[in-house]
Amino acid sequence: MEAGEQAKANILIVDDTPANLMALEAVLEPLGQRLVKASSGPEALMHLLREDFACILLDVQMPGMDGFETARLIKSIERTRHIPLLFITALSREEAYARRGYSEGAVDFIVKPVDPDILLAKVKAFVDLHGQLEALRRQRKRADMERQLFFALVENSSDFIGIADAEGRPIYVNPAGRRMVGLECPPEDTQLPEYYAPEARAQAEGEILPTMVKEGHWAGETLFRHFKTGAAIPVSDTHFTIREAQTGTVLGYGTITRDITERKRADAERERLLREVEAAHARLRRLFEHAPAIVISLRGPEHIVEMVNPLAQRIIASERSLVGLSLKEALPEMVKQGFIGLLDGVYRTGQPFIGREMVGRSDWRRVGRWEDAFFTFVYQPRHDAQGQVEGIDIFGFDVTEQVHARQEAEVLTQELRHAVQARDNFLSVASHELKTPLTPLSLKLQSLTRAQATPSSSITLEGKDLEVIRRQVKRLSDLINSLLDVSRISTGQLKLDIQPVDLSALARDMVERFAPMAERAGCTLELETDRAVMGRWDPLRLEQVITNLLSNALKYGAGKPVHLRVEAEPGRALLIIRDEGIGIAPEVMSRIFRKFERGVSDRNYGGLGLGLYVARELVEAMGGHLKATSAPNAGATFTVELPLGAAAPR
Repeated sequence: MEAGEQAKANILIVDDTPANLMALEAVLEPLGQRLVKASSGPEALMHLLREDFACILLDVQMPGMDGFETARLIKSIERTRHIPLLFITALSREEAYARRGYSEGAVDFIVKPVDPDILLAKVKAFVDLHGQLEALRRQRKRADMERQLFFALVENSSDFIGIADAEGRPIYVNPAGRRMVGLECPPEDTQLPEYYAPEARAQAEGEILPTMVKEGHWAGETLFRHFKTGAAIPVSDTHFTIREAQTGTVLGYGTITRDITERKRADAERERLLREVEAAHARLRRLFEHAPAIVISLRGPEHIVEMVNPLAQRIIASERSLVGLSLKEALPEMVKQGFIGLLDGVYRTGQPFIGREMVGRSDWRRVGRWEDAFFTFVYQPRHDAQGQVEGIDIFGFDVTEQVHARQEAEVLTQELRHAVQARDNFLSVASHELKTPLTPLSLKLQSLTRAQATPSSSITLEGKDLEVIRRQVKRLSDLINSLLDVSRISTGQLKLDIQPVDLSALARDMVERFAPMAERAGCTLELETDRAVMGRWDPLRLEQVITNLLSNALKYGAGKPVHLRVEAEPGRALLIIRDEGIGIAPEVMSRIFRKFERGVSDRNYGGLGLGLYVARELVEAMGGHLKATSAPNAGATFTVELPLGAAAPR
């Protein structure tokens, strides 16, 4: 059946005579409906169980199950009891006969012979009525379906959907709404304002509900309350009046409400982040404005200036703002100096460029003339969402003053090297010149000592005088030798004679040699060693190391014992010299091994401050290490660590 075409109604004709069936069919054919024929009561009942009919034309006089019995069965079935039934009979319409027919459910009697027009009019009336009932039934079915769909939609909605009666008493709240406000079902004897949080009650009673009653609608944000916890729930609320369609009578009120807690939280978080971003932008802007660096942001292949900070503007020495201008047009001198070409390369390749101490000409000091300036900078490409270069950011520093300072420092360093070289040359020459007269003086002193020992000698010098002269000559010789060693170390001319050495035996010899000096200092020398400690070193240089360390210990630990200990460990030998003297202050420890450095004032202790420097250099030249530990008034300990095997001379 096509759209708009009305379905044909079924009309059931029941008669045991085929001629009568054909006659009735001919009369009813103009109605254009579907005619179903049955020749007996049972056959009619079979049709009625399978199909719906607009009306039934039933012959009374039929063999077996007559019309009255068939009518009684039809009316006893729920499906067929409401179908209009017209009796067709050849008998007269006596009152008793008619009363029986009506009692069996007939709506009319038609007496044979049938008047076609009357029959057609009556059947047409029942067909029309059937059509109207069918239309009403379809409407009711559609309305029921729509109501079920709407109810399912409301029941499954995630929003609060509620209905109140005309007095404002809630009569329905959907499951999501009940969960939102913590209700199992709408409480009895409550009013709409009770659904609002206390802080929103005034809004509900003063604005929301009056507006809904007066204007029929209110929408906005407010606060519901949770009936169990009392917590306020931020909601987006829509209220509306429900009216009877024809009369406009108020039937009740509806509300559709959405929990916007998460949205409010997201809004608050977004506002917080926005404030943080704005604060960060402000900080970046302040940093940009006051940064001690050149900051320029360029856009596009023409290098249009988007941002330039004040320092960059000053260094570029332009009186006009560069923002919005092409860099190559605003500053053509940058083309000649090669900077624009570098920018073009970065924009083309997408690779950053780092320039270090590159020269550019600018009136960077604002003295009215252009001068060379030095810049260290980076051209950093900036990419769009597709990965294409959209611009370049320039970060740089004016390092002119640093370059000039370094150049001056290099000149001073070179001059200092020359001065140090001159000093070392002087020390070398002076040492040799001092040693030249010292050699014959030493020989003469030895000769005088031998001559005085001869009985026939006429030399009247006291023995103690000769000893004083000998000690002073040795002291002068040691000072000169130290100066010579410093000169050799500084010029890389120090030479070693590596050979097998017993460190224990060497230590014993040195203790015996220093016994007179220790006695004069009021010290005792205590050596701890129980076996030979063999290694490959320079014995003379090793003697010099021990001499310098023992001299140091006797000088600063006078009057107290000085301890020596020789130890052997896997792969190395240790010589430890410890005094119990004045010790070394912590602030001095870091520099006691430098040239001409002293741990105490030279007013109380003499010397050039070279002994420890020379000792460390000699130890390191033999592949070892010299370290010191000390504390004020707790003495000092010097540890010489030497490899047992032959070390490559340094």
